[in-house]
Amino acid sequence: MVSVGDGVSAASKIAKYSAADDFGVTASPTTGLASITFSDDQYADNAGTSNAGECTAAGNNTSACDHTDYATQTAGAGIF
Repeated sequence: MVSVGDGVSAASKIAKYSAADDFGVTASPTTGLASITFSDDQYADNAGTSNAGECTAAGNNTSACDHTDYATQTAGAGIF
């Protein structure tokens, strides 16, 4: 299971990555569970979340929508 900070599924976030996005991956040395932090410039309808109102659909794929997001593995097999 993966928890994403803004309530959007990790699979949908991964599907939106582009070559221009920055990201970093780390894992717990004791559990092997992973986290990814990444820049995201895609508009998402985040109504009802802490990210609500961060940009508009017109700003999609621009610096106006750029924000840092993350996903954290909370269960399952670790990456090592």
